[in-house]
Formats: sequence, structure tokens, C-alpha cells
Amino acid sequence: MKVTLNDPLTVGTMKKATLASITVGAYIGTAATPGPDGSLVALQVLIFPETSRGVAEGHRPWDLAPNSTMTNAHVEAVVQGNAGNILTLKYKEGTVNVTVPQGVPIVTPAPAERADLKPGETIIIFAASRAADGTLSTGRITVSRDGVAPPM
Repeated sequence: MKVTLNDPLTVGTMKKATLASITVGAYIGTAATPGPDGSLVALQVLIFPETSRGVAEGHRPWDLAPNSTMTNAHVEAVVQGNAGNILTLKYKEGTVNVTVPQGVPIVTPAPAERADLKPGETIIIFAASRAADGTLSTGRITVSRDGVAPPM
């Protein structure tokens, strides 16, 4: 797919974070799928910077895996469980519990440069616009760096 990069272009990346980085009050996004008992199990977790608090808040279907969901919410509680930490996430319309097993990618945004956009790197583009002729363009792109890929 061909996408025109607009000027100004904002380039970001992701850096690794840990389960210990997920604290009560943090604003996170997590893609999850139902576990064997129907409870949600995280596929990835993004710890948003404070400036992004409230962005796309809610719980909705997601396309990362079959039957996956995305929840952007405030962490109301963190409980250590046998299968990983269990996060209680509160958003405007409700609350969900999500288990975050060991080894699930946990990341937080970091700045990057246009020079980080290299062949072979993984990228993710949100909010690309489509012109009348069908061409796509964007002013924001997230790129992998140092082996950490955008997990969404």
C-alpha cells in the first residue's frame, strides 16, 4: 500500500514497559481476547502518556485477532493473580477486568524521527485520509525501533 507522508509529519515509536509500570490511575489501551472461561486476556498493553488521557475511551471490537476487543480506560485496580496481573479498567460506559499474562507486550509511546522510517521496520498508521482519487496520506506514523514493534 502506498501512503503519502504529509508535512509536518509526526513520527513516534514504542519503548518497552513492564507490568510494574501499570499503576492505579494510569490511562491504558489493551487489546484482549476471551480466555477459556470468557474473561478477557490481554494480547498487548499500551500505557498512554498523560497528555493522551481520555483518547478513544471505551470498550469495542478490535481487529488484532478473532473476537478481540480494545479497551481504552483508567486503571481502577491492579491485583496479582496466578495467571498474571488482573487489571480493573473503568471507562465512561462501564468496567472490565483484563488479565495481563507474563510476556504480553507492554509499551509506551516515545518520540522518533523521520530517519527511523527504514525498509523492513514495522509501522502503524491511524487516521490516514483518502483523497478523491483514492490516494492515502497521513501526518502521523508509529515505527518499530530497537526491536520493539507497535503491537496494535
